[in-house]
Amino acid sequence: MRKSRRWDRELEPEPGQLRKPPLARLDTTRRAGVLEELQRAGGNYAVQRTLGGPQLQRDLRKSSYAAQQFALTIDGTTVPVGAAEGGGASADVIVEAPRQGGVSGKHLSSLRFEPVSLKLGLELGPLGDWIGSTLAHKFSRKDVVVHQLDASGKEVRSVEFRNSLVSEIVVPRLDVGDSGDAWLSVKLEPELARTTSGSGRTTAGKGKPDPLEPSTTRLEISGIGTVAELLSVDGFAFKQTIKHEDVGTSRTKVNFPASTTLGNLVVTVADKGKMSGKNAFDTWFHESVIDGKAEERTAVLTVKSHGGKTLRLTFSGVGIAGAETFGSSDGGGRKYELYAESMSLKIA
Repeated sequence: MRKSRRWDRELEPEPGQLRKPPLARLDTTRRAGVLEELQRAGGNYAVQRTLGGPQLQRDLRKSSYAAQQFALTIDGTTVPVGAAEGGGASADVIVEAPRQGGVSGKHLSSLRFEPVSLKLGLELGPLGDWIGSTLAHKFSRKDVVVHQLDASGKEVRSVEFRNSLVSEIVVPRLDVGDSGDAWLSVKLEPELARTTSGSGRTTAGKGKPDPLEPSTTRLEISGIGTVAELLSVDGFAFKQTIKHEDVGTSRTKVNFPASTTLGNLVVTVADKGKMSGKNAFDTWFHESVIDGKAEERTAVLTVKSHGGKTLRLTFSGVGIAGAETFGSSDGGGRKYELYAESMSLKIA
């Protein structure tokens, strides 16, 4: 029988004794002291097991994530942001015809900026109104500032994105068995970006990002009602193509909204025999696709945030385009693919 060693198990604290804080949450000096003590007691193997443990790795990721915070200012209001990335600048290098001596001159072409990607909860303020108007094809350019904050909420860096358009809105996969966090993703395409060093002041925005709680997902479809035994809705996106055009002698391109696309909804419903909610989908699919009597409907998808807000997505022109024949062999349900002509958004 394998001998149990004291660093392989966690001892229960005595009554009234506080547990030691997780290793990942200690400062550098205290963490080094703990590891040195562990090495003396159990050797290098014990240290390696501790550092390689999955819980520590999760704690380290959490502490790293918590140390880097973001906020966004739009129309004079600052709202919390789960994460931000992108927004870099670049320019193509133009190679000229060789001059005398065979040397080719080079110069830079128009300046362009990458989209900035944001992960958002439902604490959106004016940002939610802007996203909603984009879905309604009422396009408007906005100046926004993304603030990078330290763990105490003080600004260490800010980037101003001018004349931005919303180019993508992504709704994440919503699994009714998942009570964790899910985030909306939004991409903005700016015409110009300017970075400044942080002011060192605490941002004016209040609150923290409020992510979605997938377990609260509900789906209603006209002609069906509330979808019984809903298991999940796969992630889908609204995308807007942005054209970048040169105007006058400016080195930056001007952004213009072009075409839009709305991704299909893939819905998974539990297969529980004759009493299953899948039967309504099977009938709809047979009438629309097999018999050719296409019937478009409306659908409402709702999901709450951990803070109690509700995201309500209303789809019009909804039809059914595909149905899985046998479903998942592990009892995971059957998938149905729906299309929609348009989607509107409301947060309450």
